[in-house]
Amino acid sequence: MGDVARIAEINDVRAGYVDVDDLGAAIDQGSAVVLRGRKHDVAVGRVVPIKVNTNIGISHWTPRAGEQGKIEFLSESVFGPDLVMDHTIDPKEQDFWRDMVETFAGPVGTLPQYTAYSPRHGLLKEPLLERIEEMLEGGVAFMTLHFTSDMDIYEIAAKSRAVPVTSRGGGLAIRTQLKKGQRTNAFREGFDDIAKLFLRHGATVSVGTTFRPADIAAGLDEAHRLETARQIEIIRELRSRGVSCLMEGVGHLAMDKIAEYCELVADAGCPFMPLGPMVTDSAIGFDHVTNAIGGAFMAFLGGASVLNSVSREEHTGGVPTTESIIEGLKAARVAAHAVNLTRFPQIRKRDELTLKQRGAQVSCVVSGGLFGEEVGGGKKGCTRCDFECPIILAPAAL
Repeated sequence: MGDVARIAEINDVRAGYVDVDDLGAAIDQGSAVVLRGRKHDVAVGRVVPIKVNTNIGISHWTPRAGEQGKIEFLSESVFGPDLVMDHTIDPKEQDFWRDMVETFAGPVGTLPQYTAYSPRHGLLKEPLLERIEEMLEGGVAFMTLHFTSDMDIYEIAAKSRAVPVTSRGGGLAIRTQLKKGQRTNAFREGFDDIAKLFLRHGATVSVGTTFRPADIAAGLDEAHRLETARQIEIIRELRSRGVSCLMEGVGHLAMDKIAEYCELVADAGCPFMPLGPMVTDSAIGFDHVTNAIGGAFMAFLGGASVLNSVSREEHTGGVPTTESIIEGLKAARVAAHAVNLTRFPQIRKRDELTLKQRGAQVSCVVSGGLFGEEVGGGKKGCTRCDFECPIILAPAAL
């Protein structure tokens, strides 16, 4: 049953959400994974509370100092994410992940293909393997890899969709294959070596999705279903070699299709980390809200173990500000909490404390909550209802 001493130190065990034996059994089965962090490890899976991941990174338009400031804030905040991922695409800043590993206390994930890709040569096996090994040796806990960037799925998507590919990492692999006339991508070519590297370092592969739907019309179409089946095949092969796995997926998916999708991905038998699902295409500028709605619904159905936070800029362009990152993170935190309190009595206590405080203060306006908000007052009622406040008019204790 894994490393019992290590499992016993995980926050979920120490908080009493799960005992060592149950978490250890889930890890052995592959339905839970433990991601290594600089100061503490994080467990992900159905037997523990839903976790939240936040993505940051450097592009050609974002200074390193700005992204460094974001990771420092996320590291120090009481409501910071459980996991972070580096989405840096600027080749001149390809070592930013090191700053993240050194700064963030929990697990850090990456997408090595972003900086292994060369505009001249494309995404090739050897540079990809070198980047993966470098990151694993440097303390990266998990990586999203796009094994299913397969040309037969692309050809289906290109004929039937307005937007065939939505994944940046998968798009790099597809572009390379189109340019070179190849049918096999670098992830498939390096599969054996990748599995050995991850097994050696005790790290986790997040099996990514290249053809996640870019709009709800494409949800569960032929390309989406075919890729989902391929992802599960990849996960089973990696698991047979002893490699720890997560599964990534969805993108845009209408609410009436989420339950069916949950049934499909359940066959993977490993924790799932959705991107969204974004349950409408038209809430532009409010993607953090759409993301929270879809993520909460999928997690409640048992289909998600990690929720990704999304900023309002997801479909408006521009680099998210620190304030926007915080807004998206808070929305994802609320979604995760809404599900967690239905499963863990210890987490529900936070809501019970808020209720007791409202009753004792004779006001619905109280400080605290998930984010420690200070609303001022301490008085009965509020300025919105004034003397017609129902808590004053009909108090709990006569």
